[in-house]
Amino acid sequence: REKMAQAYDFALDKIGMEIMSYQIWVDYINFLKGVEAVGSYAENQRITAVRRVYQRGCVNPMINIEQLWRDYSKYEEASDPVQASGFHLSTYRQLCSHCMAF
Repeated sequence: REKMAQAYDFALDKIGMEIMSYQIWVDYINFLKGVEAVGSYAENQRITAVRRVYQRGCVNPMINIEQLWRDYSKYEEASDPVQASGFHLSTYRQLCSHCMAF
């Protein structure tokens, strides 16, 4: 698992800003979601890892970024509905500022 995560991180460092990189972002997120988490600590680590990749991807201009954002919104709402609005607002502002630059 750790080697796969490192490989995805390496790939995203190299091509994550590519306009056609949507699929690798989704593949990595799905990989992280599929990692078995036993116990609340491991579950929190997995949620944090998935959240980190979503947030990293949502600020990169790419084709299908709207779909990535919608998926991220659903994920946040399912993970922690109370905090979801705060995460959405801050990430949405970053997304908008990056999109306005292009």
